[in-house]
Amino acid sequence: MDLLHLVDRIEELLATAQKMPIGNRAIIDRRRMLDIIDQMRIAIPHEVREAQEIVARRDHVLREAEEDRRLIEAQAQERASRMVEAHEIAQAARARAEEIAREAERRLQDRIDEANQDISQRIDESRMIAREQMRAADEYARDLLERLERQLGTFVKSVHAGIEQLEPSPQTMARIAVPRAEVPRAEAPRAEVPRAEVPRAEAPAPVREADPPMAETRFAGRGFDHEEPRGDYEERLERLERERLDREQPSLAPARATRTPIPFPRDEDEGLENLLQPRRGRALTPPESEDAGVIDDFANEPLDDDPMFRRDRQDDDDR
Repeated sequence: MDLLHLVDRIEELLATAQKMPIGNRAIIDRRRMLDIIDQMRIAIPHEVREAQEIVARRDHVLREAEEDRRLIEAQAQERASRMVEAHEIAQAARARAEEIAREAERRLQDRIDEANQDISQRIDESRMIAREQMRAADEYARDLLERLERQLGTFVKSVHAGIEQLEPSPQTMARIAVPRAEVPRAEAPRAEVPRAEVPRAEAPAPVREADPPMAETRFAGRGFDHEEPRGDYEERLERLERERLDREQPSLAPARATRTPIPFPRDEDEGLENLLQPRRGRALTPPESEDAGVIDDFANEPLDDDPMFRRDRQDDDDR
């Protein structure tokens, strides 16, 4: 039973008690009062125990709350420290990343500068080597063209000498010209002038890659061994000239009778010989010309830039 309810019953019992005429007294039922007191004795320990339990529970709750408060504070401090540490780590990592990026950019720029400098140096060296090679090629081409010019000049002199030997000069033709009516009609057998056999030259060696091939040109007009058809009038003029020379210079008659034109080696297609690639093989030895100033180009030694000679020089250097 609730202790407060019992207190209310006592209060009700006092209120309903009969009052005495003298003094502030009242008549109360003793039995009912004792019954309520007994009930109060029974109810008081239970209430006290509940109050003690409540007080003990309150202390436990307070201790738990204090522990929770301390735990929460520790967790909050730890979290705050972690956040601060994480922020510091993030800042340090960010600073380190920026430093690494700057270092990488600096190294990259240094590599780019070194590469540009190396490329510029290589370009300068390549240009210098190219200029040296072009200068050497120009000198070689100039030397080769000068040699070719000298050989062509000698060749032209030889050609002019051969033409002068094969044909009488215009002055000689004008000097021995006589009217057709004064030429005797004797049918003397014509002496056959022996002709020297022109040796057929071997096929030229292949032209080197460094030397440009010469354009093949045909001789326009009359070649070295070409003879124009001659009539009776020209033959008589030639015979009369020989007879006159024999009468004036009888000692030179045998030499004139046996004189033969100088043979000139020619290719099979009667084209110009490639002087940049001299022929290899049997050397031609034409008879000496009466004109000491004429030089036969084909009797000269081949150029020193011949591939065969260059291979021999390479073998000598290796030895």
